[in-house]
Amino acid sequence: MKRLLVAVAVCFGILPAASYASDWEELCKDGYAVIGTTEVNGTFDGCTYGKNIPLMNGITFKCSGYSYSYAYQPTLYVLKNIKTGSLKYIIDDEEFEGELYR
Repeated sequence: MKRLLVAVAVCFGILPAASYASDWEELCKDGYAVIGTTEVNGTFDGCTYGKNIPLMNGITFKCSGYSYSYAYQPTLYVLKNIKTGSLKYIIDDEEFEGELYR
């Protein structure tokens, strides 16, 4: 939750950019904003193509790439670009390729 608040504060200019330089800041500058959050249901050990990751809100994140990470019940942030409408998915502070399904 703290990371989300900091990201929002940086995006809206509440915190000066120099006080919290991060990937979140770059995403904000590129036009991305957080439109939703949830948590992975259980242990997250990264993505492999086609892997379904159950989320606490009942939705599934289906991976379309490969990347390793390991965390217990990390937060998934859904970001949307306000100009293009493209989506990004951040889990455990890393971007993962995929889609959300009911």
